[in-house]
Amino acid sequence: MAGILANGTAVVTGAGSATGRAIALAFARDGTSNLAIGDLDSTELQETSKQLKEQYPSLNILAESIDINDEGSAARFFQQVVDKFGRIDFAANIAGHEPPVAGAHEVEDADFDLAFERNQRGIFFCSKPILGHMLKQQPLEGHVTRGSIVNVTSIASTAALPGLHVYSATQGGVFGLSKSDAYDYAGDRIRVNVVAPLLFSNKEVYAKLEEHPFKRYATPEDVANAVVFLSGPRAAFISGIALPVDGGFHLKTGGPPR
Repeated sequence: MAGILANGTAVVTGAGSATGRAIALAFARDGTSNLAIGDLDSTELQETSKQLKEQYPSLNILAESIDINDEGSAARFFQQVVDKFGRIDFAANIAGHEPPVAGAHEVEDADFDLAFERNQRGIFFCSKPILGHMLKQQPLEGHVTRGSIVNVTSIASTAALPGLHVYSATQGGVFGLSKSDAYDYAGDRIRVNVVAPLLFSNKEVYAKLEEHPFKRYATPEDVANAVVFLSGPRAAFISGIALPVDGGFHLKTGGPPR
């Protein structure tokens, strides 16, 4: 698959996280020529940049700070990408905030507000400038669409899991936003999709899940492979979907008992 994204410009927000780093490395592996990475954690962002430079010395890299919860910060970041590389072909955004596990009657207002801000608002603040820039460009040579956006959410965006009311609500909101964008911008040849992995950092969630038939959960690399596939030309007629990366866990009829 090496080279399938040749001459393209990819952008990854949340690139300092394990999942964001894996996505950035996968974009480089599959041949993107220019790669912009952003995160609020400068230490982890620089670690991602270091790994990219070591493994892909010919890759053109832009590493800049971005606070996706701040509309101005997000707008400035994506403008920097366009100023340096001229376009945005593939964008991956991560909505990864996990609020405390709790029943609906136990949820604190502050936890709900924080999850909404870091998940749903953050993805919106990224999507808005990305779409604006993609509308101004023609398709990359050899591609039929102006650009692709993949928002990384969670299997909780489409399935019920125990104690994840707020998480499901905000991740489901990202899926709703992505579907609307996919529909609204299809005529402009811009694709928008969601990758929904069974991937949590909260061990309390794992403890409440029944044993997975694959004997494991999703890895950052699993997520990255799905993101890069949906971004590239082999997925040129796929838009508006939530692709589960969960080894079939979503086939269960509801979550396990609390």
